[in-house]
Amino acid sequence: MVPDDSLSRRQLLASGGAAGALLGGGALARRSLRTAAGAQTAVGGASGWPMAARDPGGTAYAPEADPPTDGINVRWHHTIRSTFEPIHSPTPVLADDVVYAVGPSETRGASGSAQLVAVSASDGDLLSGVRRPARTAPAVASGRAYRGRTVAALSAPMADPARLDGFPSAGGGSDGWFGGSEVDAWTDADEPRWTASPEAASDSYTSVHFGRSTTPPPVAVGDTLVTYFRGTLAAVDGSSGTVRWTSDEELTATRPAVRDGTAYVVGPEDGVRAYDLATGDHATVRERFPGSPMYLTATPDHLFVSGQSWIRALDADGEVDWEATFESEGEDVPAGPLAVGGGTVYARRPAPSSAGGGEPGTEPTARLCALDAADGSVRWVADGVDVESEAFLPAAADGLVAVPTADGALAGLDPADGSVRWLFGPGSTPCSPAAIVDDAVYVAENVNLYALEEA
Repeated sequence: MVPDDSLSRRQLLASGGAAGALLGGGALARRSLRTAAGAQTAVGGASGWPMAARDPGGTAYAPEADPPTDGINVRWHHTIRSTFEPIHSPTPVLADDVVYAVGPSETRGASGSAQLVAVSASDGDLLSGVRRPARTAPAVASGRAYRGRTVAALSAPMADPARLDGFPSAGGGSDGWFGGSEVDAWTDADEPRWTASPEAASDSYTSVHFGRSTTPPPVAVGDTLVTYFRGTLAAVDGSSGTVRWTSDEELTATRPAVRDGTAYVVGPEDGVRAYDLATGDHATVRERFPGSPMYLTATPDHLFVSGQSWIRALDADGEVDWEATFESEGEDVPAGPLAVGGGTVYARRPAPSSAGGGEPGTEPTARLCALDAADGSVRWVADGVDVESEAFLPAAADGLVAVPTADGALAGLDPADGSVRWLFGPGSTPCSPAAIVDDAVYVAENVNLYALEEA
């Protein structure tokens, strides 16, 4: 369990050791700290998307990508069959030229239980998969004791989501990924590299949806996986599955935002708490917000905290640098999860009542908007598209913002003004949030996994 709360916020800010800096405004915070928890880097190369929202901070931003902007073609598609309701279709992730997605493949006559599948990023050919009930987007972590990386996903039944399974990856030099060279990956005998579960987990099932998953996905930071087992936060070794530490009280499960060896999560009583990845020591960043925090995103300059129609940007001292509140003529919508990059925050705001929605029995409508990351001023609102209420998770690059729409499509928007550059609507089931890697956009729905390229 975690030691008592003896590490103050100021100590976290001042420490040059494993705790690192709390929020990251000064030189110390920008330093690349290496701790027992591993470096604050995403695996799979600079151009990968190895976890939901791409990086440990959850920015969902790929600055080096060159995605399609003037139109799209389908480069390839791979048929999957997810048994989840559409709300449970998580974003695909990509590392070492392999795309990982949730849903059993029909090409080998798989039965109905949901699986992790891996396909080639270049041509969509099936590589392999495991018949385990994955409930979240996987996260790809370093596996220092192995030649290949570890692909981890929360995979216990819905009634008891307190297990994290780690499988060998499909990267070059892997030692038998997904059971690959050692067992038949398409039998019920699939065994993970390891299975992690704490000795005791909170009985809480309070969690915040994240990108078409009702359970927040794990976050990979070097060779550490940060995840929730119910309402218990934990750090798990990516090589052995050893649970390094767990939180000592019940928390609302949200996707952690990690930077410089520190994991930021929603704390008790509508606050934000910081956990040191190496030790599990924790301190309060801010005790309370005007509403319940739902999503956190960490960048070198700010920790962005968002809730129902509001965003707060916290500085290195945990003080509010700027705030944005979206006026609503009807029902509020969550502002996050956010995408942050290139000096811009991409968020969700309520649509005007004239746009429809808000009637009894209907979902509230919302728009994507862009804010200046320095001061929170609104740059534009994309009035041309209603964004998805449950699957909202923008994916951003320097030339594109991709976001699921309320009618089940994926929209590619111009980050300069929010105009619609292209729409992809496969027409079967709603699209997942996207992953942007190199010159392609990857997206899944309950029938197919797609790679989209410039037309």
